Amino acid sequence: MSNPFTFEIEETDFETTETGDFEVAPEEYPESGPPEREATEEEVQYSIIISPTSPGDGRVRVPAVTNSNLSSLKFPFNSICLVEAWRNGKWIPWASGNLIAPQVVLTAAHVLKANGGLEPKLRFTPGADFSASSAANKTPAAPKQMEVTSARMKVHSSLDYGVAILPQKFAKPGMFVSLKASLVCKPKDYMNVAGYPGDKPGGTMWFHAEPVLVSGLSPTHLRYTMDTCPGHSGSPVWVKLPNGTRIQVGIHTSGASGAGQKGRCNPPQAVPGQNTGVRVTAQLIQQVNAWCTQLGVQKPKVI
Repeated sequence: MSNPFTFEIEETDFETTETGDFEVAPEEYPESGPPEREATEEEVQYSIIISPTSPGDGRVRVPAVTNSNLSSLKFPFNSICLVEAWRNGKWIPWASGNLIAPQVVLTAAHVLKANGGLEPKLRFTPGADFSASSAANKTPAAPKQMEVTSARMKVHSSLDYGVAILPQKFAKPGMFVSLKASLVCKPKDYMNVAGYPGDKPGGTMWFHAEPVLVSGLSPTHLRYTMDTCPGHSGSPVWVKLPNGTRIQVGIHTSGASGAGQKGRCNPPQAVPGQNTGVRVTAQLIQQVNAWCTQLGVQKPKVI
């Protein structure tokens, strides 16, 4: 197993075929450089991986305490939510989502659905780390977590994304990723994903980053080789620009064929390019804004 404190990745050549609006850029980036790999040792000190990973699985854990000074979890990881479902009289880890505004969690539609309708209620905890030794680090947000009933859940009619509109604002965290309708990227630019996969200890966040796959993109979906597993559904897929701006470019929705059987996940190397997310587009932003207006809450930042 490689040292979790190093971030070297083998170079891979990707095809540069049809790309939709996420197309290969022939010129320089207006943001003064290409997207970067999100995590560095200065930003996030990864803990030792505490459960086995499959061959080729590059995920690393994002703990609540991120350095020797015991500082709290840093942005953007503190805005990524553990989603729990109410089952048999208790809350169970269910999926992931991203807090894109003080009262708005963007996630996959199938996370919000149940039995032909919507989940009766879900609970959202930004930056959760249930393995942390202190209660403050287990649920570092303020308030610590919020429940949402089906009346405040909205899903798209055909694409696998939706929002949970929270009953009140989170005062902490206070930073959120931005949305952008069209982002120009080149092959080997990094995308990042983090969430709460079901093959790891419940309530622990796991991160991975890989270069964008330009081939196989469509106007509504993107594909990537970042390692994911059931429970990652709803996780944000984002890029970090050299100026520090984070832009969410997708919502993770599905993994490699056969993933998740008996809690196991197939690494995407076994089925290249089969991990999929819904892309953030002008239409998606317009729909999210409409839901926010409908329920009278602050909209996400769009750049």
